[in-house]
Amino acid sequence: MDIAFDSEENIIIADAGKHCLQKYYQDGRIITLYTSKDMLPSSLFVDEYDNIYFADQNDHTVKKLTKAGVMTIVAGIQDKPGSQLNQLDTPYGIYVDRNNVLYISDTANQRIVKYLPNNQGIQIIANASDLNLPGCVFVDETGDGALYISDLYNHQVLKYAPGASKGIVVAGGRGFGKALNQLYQPHAVFVDSTTGSLFVMDNGNYRFVKWSKGTEQGELLSGTTRIISGTGIRFDSQWNLYVVDQGAKRVLTFEFNSNSFKWSKGTEQGELLSGTTRIISGTGIRFDSQWNLYVVDQGAKRVLTFEFNSNSCK
Repeated sequence: MDIAFDSEENIIIADAGKHCLQKYYQDGRIITLYTSKDMLPSSLFVDEYDNIYFADQNDHTVKKLTKAGVMTIVAGIQDKPGSQLNQLDTPYGIYVDRNNVLYISDTANQRIVKYLPNNQGIQIIANASDLNLPGCVFVDETGDGALYISDLYNHQVLKYAPGASKGIVVAGGRGFGKALNQLYQPHAVFVDSTTGSLFVMDNGNYRFVKWSKGTEQGELLSGTTRIISGTGIRFDSQWNLYVVDQGAKRVLTFEFNSNSFKWSKGTEQGELLSGTTRIISGTGIRFDSQWNLYVVDQGAKRVLTFEFNSNSCK
């Protein structure tokens, strides 16, 4: 399950359990945008024109649903998994940049593919010679335009500069382990364009780390708090960091200041935002334009909202 917002701050949900895409309007209305008993949506992306992209792991495609309701397959061949250039096999992470270039983590094929707009071509950015189970992809659009890939079983994060045929290791790459110069099955990644810092959810080590630009080891941000299974990271406009810890069924917040990341209110542990509400299986988080926080609770088949103000989320 994943969640995103359209230009009017309506919530778009890819619900794998219900095999559908749903839209939650601000006035409380809910409509089903698309449904199929065979679909298994994973990553979700909404572009500036409110086109919805999602990876369908069941039929091995990436689909696009326009605002007018027109559904098209933009990558892969339906129900034909394979390794040919025009095929996908169990796609996972997706990212669409401002030039409508589509990046796909083609997981079972051990590669990252790039689909140029208007049928201009398909390119393989990285393959099994560099990757061992690619996961999330992120493009630093406000920085140097580089592509970042979490490489789970090589226990590293790779950076591909625009046009580069080979990536460079920017975090990990020294085998799995607990040392600060190592990672263990990294998952979500995010880059702060202003500083070049890379933030990594290091799931195998139950921690969240920051790799400053040019350094050879990470800085532990999560303190003594054990993050069981971090599946999502987001920053708000004040550079507060929110983490969905699916394994521990909770949402944590970190406070950023000019010197460092800190746990909320400067403590060495997270501040519980979800109160007595039990989050069964949190799999995604997003903010709307008013900085209200939405949490996808896949286990309970619901979306929770937390009200953000100058002091806290509630």
